[in-house]
Amino acid sequence: MWAAHLAELLGDTRGAMVHAQRELELVQTLGTGGPAAASSCCVGVAHILAGESTAAISRFEQAVAIYEEAGGGPPVEILTMWNRLALAYA
Repeated sequence: MWAAHLAELLGDTRGAMVHAQRELELVQTLGTGGPAAASSCCVGVAHILAGESTAAISRFEQAVAIYEEAGGGPPVEILTMWNRLALAYA
C-alpha cells in the first residue's frame, strides 16, 4: 500500500492507480477486512488524482463499509477514510 501512497505524494496519477489496483488484487485473495478496506481506499485516492470523483466516492464508501462489516478498525484509518470521502464529495 505504501507504493500507492508514495505515488500520491509525488502526484503520479498513473503510478498510484497501477499500485492501488495491484494491491487490491492481492488483498482480495486474502479476504481480510482491514487490508481490503485500505486497498479500496488507495484505489479511491488514485481516482481522485485522476479527477474521477464519482469512482473515488464509490471506493471510499466501500472502504468504510468493509471496516464497519469487520467491526471497526484503527480509528486513525477510519477517520482518514471518512475524511477522504468528504473531500471527494466536495
